[in-house]
Formats: sequence, C-alpha cells, structure tokens
Amino acid sequence: MAQPLAAPVPTDVRRAIEGAVEQYRQAYEVQSLDGLGNLFVHDLDVVSVYQGQVYQGWSQIKADQTRRLQDATKVRMVITDLNIQALGTEVAVATAGLERNIGDDATTTTARGTVTLVFHKSEERWKIASEHFSYPTGTP
Repeated sequence: MAQPLAAPVPTDVRRAIEGAVEQYRQAYEVQSLDGLGNLFVHDLDVVSVYQGQVYQGWSQIKADQTRRLQDATKVRMVITDLNIQALGTEVAVATAGLERNIGDDATTTTARGTVTLVFHKSEERWKIASEHFSYPTGTP
C-alpha cells in the first residue's frame, strides 16, 4: 500500500524553518546561550526532552542548556536529512538526524540520534515550542 504524500510546504515556511534550524546548530557550536534563547518560546508550556529527561518551561530548558555547555570548550553539531512539515499557517515540525559532540580539552561526548523541533509562528517569527532528541541505546 502506498504511503500518503505529505502536503507541500510553502517556500517561505521552508526557508524560515531551515534558517531557524541552522541558527540552532550555530548557536550550539558557538556556545551562545543568548542565541539559543532567542530561538525558543519563553513560557511555561515550552518543553525539551533529551533522552527521556523532560525539561518543562523556559527556565528549566535554559538551566539544562547552561549545564550542558558550561564546561565545553569544543562543540560540533551536524544536522542531516532535514524534513519539514507545515501543520497549518502557524505550526511546523522539523525532524533531522543530529550528531552532537560536546567536550573540553580532555573528553568529548558524542550523541547521534534524531531531533524533532516543533516551531510556532508568533509575531512573524518562528520559535521552538518543543524540542526532542533521542538516540538508540542498543540493538532492537
């Protein structure tokens, strides 16, 4: 049975989400908490899930990002196979492969998995309302 085709994503939405995902990648690589903060919704409903750990509300997400990056001297992030779906005029979902290397001069931690970012358009800006990253932990 053939899979249904996804609705085409309007060009302006695709470009905006691609740009926001690239800003997300760059903000991690330059370890800019302000840059990351500019990409997220700042309310109690925003959520980030990292390998099963839930961070609810902007203050928890900001604390997690700070903790994750505080001792890092090197961050490299590669995003592959970006797929974007528009869910109406104010919501879009981006999924992609993600490899994140965070380390210092002695140790680097690498995580390879899938990231899902749900974007909400507010005041002509697309912001992350939900972030989910997970990676396989063993053989299925």
